[in-house]
Amino acid sequence: MMSEDNKPRAISERVGEASKRAGLSGFKQAGSISAEPESPVPSKIRVPRYRFHHGVAATCILITALLLRIVVMIGYSSPSQTQLTVYFLLSILSAIVWIWGCVHFAKNFGLPGIWGAFGIFFIFGLAVIYWAGRQKPKWDKGRSQNPSSGKFRGGDPNSLY
Repeated sequence: MMSEDNKPRAISERVGEASKRAGLSGFKQAGSISAEPESPVPSKIRVPRYRFHHGVAATCILITALLLRIVVMIGYSSPSQTQLTVYFLLSILSAIVWIWGCVHFAKNFGLPGIWGAFGIFFIFGLAVIYWAGRQKPKWDKGRSQNPSSGKFRGGDPNSLY
């Protein structure tokens, strides 16, 4: 017969075995403090939540801006005086939406939002943001390896004068 001390342990072991058989090996076993799943991906590789948000927002906004731009281009092919004003306003709106999407694209890479201003140059600006985002880890690594580079102004640091 089982003692009172071993009873909870025996139940959790049975539940643990059942979860292994069910193929739930990536999750913590029953009886653990947290119900969060264990990720097989190391924490260094996982994308932070805020970056995921900006990536999805950038994708949706940039696609919307492209669709607006296509509507404007089709509209300009058969112009009338009243439609020209509408298409001009849609063209301005698509440019603003494109720049807004570029801001989210820059934030997705961890760059300041002002980098989104390169969206003014349309595809070339998007390429610049992409390039800068790919270079950012190198820039951060260089800054962390030489932290005193911005503080030293020149001259001999051992000099009394």
